[in-house]
Amino acid sequence: MHSDRKRLRRYDVESRTQTNTRAIERAIKLGLALQSDPELKDRLRLHLCKACHYFGPRIAGQAFTDTQCGICRVALQFCNTDVDTVCEACAIKHDLCIHCGADQELRKNRRKFAFDPPYKPPPFRVEAPKQIQMATPLLLPLRVANPKGEVS
Repeated sequence: MHSDRKRLRRYDVESRTQTNTRAIERAIKLGLALQSDPELKDRLRLHLCKACHYFGPRIAGQAFTDTQCGICRVALQFCNTDVDTVCEACAIKHDLCIHCGADQELRKNRRKFAFDPPYKPPPFRVEAPKQIQMATPLLLPLRVANPKGEVS
């Protein structure tokens, strides 16, 4: 494969330099916001974790989407395909992010959840081997070894 590259001009270098500089500045600003959490009250009011709040909206398709809460199974409807994981009532009750379902403060090793059923191992079952249908011997070529060990 061959790709013809256009000649690099001074404008291209300056433009890409400016674009990349702005991207780095945005990343640093986002990192500082994640660390200090300046919009804490708004974030908690919206029932979002830091990642969902500061990383902003995600790419979504334009289609009305029906789904259900991941805990209580109540029906939810959204105007695009970027749907929430739990309903507002369950997010408040369990202190979860309404959008992704993570802990709102991103705490690890939380207590057991009221909605988490106790673990039951699946029943042990031995499945019978599946039967394989073989081709009839008449359809296969007949190969017989002669006394010298050659196959004919």
